[in-house]
Amino acid sequence: MLETIINAISDLGILGLFASVAIEASSLPFPGGLLALMFGYLLNLTFIQLVLYGLMASIIYTVFSLIPFLIGLKMEERLKKMTSRKGIEKAQASFKRFGIWSVALSRVLGIGNYVSYVAGISKMRIWNFLLLTMIGITPWMIGMLWLGSIGNIESVQKIIGELQFYGILLIAIAIIGFVIYRKKVKPQNNSY
Repeated sequence: MLETIINAISDLGILGLFASVAIEASSLPFPGGLLALMFGYLLNLTFIQLVLYGLMASIIYTVFSLIPFLIGLKMEERLKKMTSRKGIEKAQASFKRFGIWSVALSRVLGIGNYVSYVAGISKMRIWNFLLLTMIGITPWMIGMLWLGSIGNIESVQKIIGELQFYGILLIAIAIIGFVIYRKKVKPQNNSY
């Protein structure tokens, strides 16, 4: 399977990197960061190309992160209708006071796509959102390309294997937790 991915990445070239970054930023479950690592390995970039492509990929990521941001912006009114207006307003105030930098910091943690929704729900200023997204994603993107460029295929394979294992483990834990919640906790809440 890894060889198929490597061949596909080689065939796509830099446009494949940009497409994978756009897909990830739009909040679809996609391993864009992992692919950036592989693109760094396969494209044999000079340092100038690495920085230039990293900046271009960061711009693409920032633009496409507007999709979950705008969805969050539209969801705010619906959430206020479905839940407590006071609770939503309190959460928004907390995010604006403490969480604005979470937009930048969360990009490297892999949860940045979900923070985009929260930023939209909290009516963060769009220019602040774009700036903080760019600040957070640029070093990460350049770093992933650089790490890929100095690595070897065995280390990339090992990383992919570990990420797949932990991803499957996380999904299994989430499913088990959800089933336990549905069977044990939820029925007790309905007994009032």
